[in-house]
Amino acid sequence: MVYPLQPRLLLWGLVAGGIGIAVFWSSPMAGAAFGVLFCMTGMTWRAEEPPILAFCLAYQWCFIATGYIYQQVTGTYPGLERVAHIELAVGLSLLGLLTLATGIRFGIHLLHQQEIAAPKQISGAHTAYPIPRLFLWVIGLYSLNWFVRLTPMTLYFDAAQLIYNLLALRTIFFAMLVLIVLQTQVGYGYAVAAFIYVLLPQLASMMSHFKESFFVLSIALLGQWRPWLPTATDPRHARLLCTMIAFGSALLAMAIFWEGGIKPIWRPAMMHSQVTGAPLQKLSAFIDVVHTASQRLDVRQATKDLASRMASSAGYFSHVLARVPAIIDYEHGRLTLRAFTHVVQPRFFFPHKPNLGGDSWLVRKYAGIHVADEKQGTSVGLSYMAQFYIDFGLPGMFIPLFLYGLLIGLIYQSLRFAAPSPLFFQSIVMVIFLQHFMSYEGEIAKLLGGLIQTWLFFLLFLHVCAPWLHRHLLAHSAVPVNAPA
Repeated sequence: MVYPLQPRLLLWGLVAGGIGIAVFWSSPMAGAAFGVLFCMTGMTWRAEEPPILAFCLAYQWCFIATGYIYQQVTGTYPGLERVAHIELAVGLSLLGLLTLATGIRFGIHLLHQQEIAAPKQISGAHTAYPIPRLFLWVIGLYSLNWFVRLTPMTLYFDAAQLIYNLLALRTIFFAMLVLIVLQTQVGYGYAVAAFIYVLLPQLASMMSHFKESFFVLSIALLGQWRPWLPTATDPRHARLLCTMIAFGSALLAMAIFWEGGIKPIWRPAMMHSQVTGAPLQKLSAFIDVVHTASQRLDVRQATKDLASRMASSAGYFSHVLARVPAIIDYEHGRLTLRAFTHVVQPRFFFPHKPNLGGDSWLVRKYAGIHVADEKQGTSVGLSYMAQFYIDFGLPGMFIPLFLYGLLIGLIYQSLRFAAPSPLFFQSIVMVIFLQHFMSYEGEIAKLLGGLIQTWLFFLLFLHVCAPWLHRHLLAHSAVPVNAPA
């Protein structure tokens, strides 16, 4: 069965929805939110593959549901004083997420016959790539991060997306290493050493780019949990489930600590050039900030800060519903047309193409909220759900959402056919979709343009470079696997 968790999670979703309604008896929407989470996870969790699509949709679900659930618990919406149409905003966003998941399923199904005709891609067995060789690739490709701050926008603005994709290639090797260690259950020392080596320089960044490494590890761990198999009662599955719960709890604690403790100190210091030098020097300053933040941390306020960060897009959507079309008319596709125009003119070939700039203007114009913009060194986004509503209203917004999901499903399958091995495919889709789905508030033009350009870049990589890398790694597959001490 390709989607083995679908029947089970549909049932769990109904149970979770009932529990949610029982806990938040005044709002069936809270129960519906939990039901949607389980339903779309079952719709997109494919057997013998890391659940990258399910993970990304669940991550976006957090931006939709967090603020509303927080409001049901505390009585106030985090970060905004007024959210008049929040139930409608959450309901439309949840339905939009289900529509997106349906489009993804349909896109994958359209290429199902080609999947059957390509047995090398549908094999679930791990490829015998040598763990020590992969470890050396990871160390070599990430070594530059320890000495130089890599910022594509300042290196070469017109080719920034290309540089981002070149840097993302490194994550493929890290993902492959983690996946094969978990699949073979050997070489854990290599995986731990690589994770630390990749993570530490990322901590010196102004933004929370380090979360990508944690997400790669999370998805790889989830991919090993297979409760649909006859061996699901094996003690290893129970230990794995406990590990994932502990790891998820640790990630939540780190997110609270970052948002409410480290970020308010670290980011202003970076923006005002109070922390300078090479990544190693910044890492030392970061450790000092962690020590300071741990002494000042107010857990309750930090939790509220994290909830505010996660809840803003749904809150802004509620304001959009109050203003469009009552005050501002629908755009009738103008935002989406702008996105397509931006996609068909890559900056590398059209260097004089206007810069899209920040996204704060969308919140200011359509939500009527005066938020910080590029002049204050930041950008506040409006969710793509709200942008499709602004463009097409109801029920028109769900048509582009389905087509968006369809495109994602087609991209997912096309990468499967181009990859020289299942491990290459699994690693590449983890990199591409983590990069794409981490921005729920992104502007349509940036999201669509980034997805298309990244897909084409990785397709070219799979056709030109991946076959040689596949043969190179297989040629060293006889290297013994001995984890470092």
